[in-house]
Amino acid sequence: MRIITEDAFIEQLKRVLQHISSTAYERYLYFLEKYPSISNRISNVQIASYIGVTPEFLSTIRKKKIAIERPFS
Repeated sequence: MRIITEDAFIEQLKRVLQHISSTAYERYLYFLEKYPSISNRISNVQIASYIGVTPEFLSTIRKKKIAIERPFS
């Protein structure tokens, strides 16, 4: 039980440090990398809440990601 608690604490600490030291765009990319299977099954409101932005700003981040992936379309 102690090891499970320690692992959960470490994961929470990593998440807090990543939230503090990363941009919203970087947090979104990390979310997509870490949870690829659920990113299209949950709402954008839930994703925005997880990465610490408003749903409107998440929309801006997603548009930026698309523009970077397809620069001339």
